[in-house]
Amino acid sequence: MAIKKDGGFRIFGKVVAKTTDKGIPSLIVEALDKDLCVDDRLGSGITDENGQFEILYSGKDFQELFFDLKPDIYLRIKDKAGKVIHTTRDKVRYNAGRTEEFNIVLDMQGGNGGGVRKQVFKVALIDRQRNIVAEEGEVTLR
Repeated sequence: MAIKKDGGFRIFGKVVAKTTDKGIPSLIVEALDKDLCVDDRLGSGITDENGQFEILYSGKDFQELFFDLKPDIYLRIKDKAGKVIHTTRDKVRYNAGRTEEFNIVLDMQGGNGGGVRKQVFKVALIDRQRNIVAEEGEVTLR
């Protein structure tokens, strides 16, 4: 396991579904350093088939000021489309160490927690005679 230049910092962990306790694959995990004005992006990783992730970053990614010796870390979890589905911003890990572990439990409402969920949809089809045909059904999103 390679650590980034300057001794490096590492964030790792797992994202699991609350109902099944199984890892959720293909989520984007973004690490940020909370600052007074603008939060610094430390890096990101994608969860594997077991929901595990790893983010490596260097001190240069957060040490803008002489007194900013340790990062104040929080995570943003995004789906494949980039939509934020969870954040730990309300539980910032202040003065984090060189290696930090995060275990995130997500309440995947309407789904099985494995990255697959069913959603009801409505479709309006218009034919060439401008007749509207409406259908309802379910679609499985992966």
